[in-house]
Amino acid sequence: NTSTVRLQVPGLYKAVYTVTFRGYPVTKTIVVNVTAPKDSTVPTFAETPSGNSVGNMAVELSSGEICQIPCTTEHFILETKSIDTFSKVNGDTYRTSILRATFSDGEVIDLETVYTRAVEN
Repeated sequence: NTSTVRLQVPGLYKAVYTVTFRGYPVTKTIVVNVTAPKDSTVPTFAETPSGNSVGNMAVELSSGEICQIPCTTEHFILETKSIDTFSKVNGDTYRTSILRATFSDGEVIDLETVYTRAVEN
């Protein structure tokens, strides 16, 4: 586990887990969303001074779960895209799909990485 999740500080954190399976390293990257208490209110962009919180942006993951990403007036999601690559392991083809978010300030975060065995016809 290479995470730096701070449970007392709202925000989006990346955690990377690696295990060895049948002699091969398998890595899973997840995004942990630490949110503020539900009773807090979120102002609109017009009411918010530069750099302040404007609430969460929701991104649906392949599992159907919704990832809430805290945003500010200067750090919000501009684009999400899926990047697919294929590789061979022991004669089997695997697809790696990465869901990537690009923020207004240039930061890029991989929100989800999914590995699936591809069926060849």
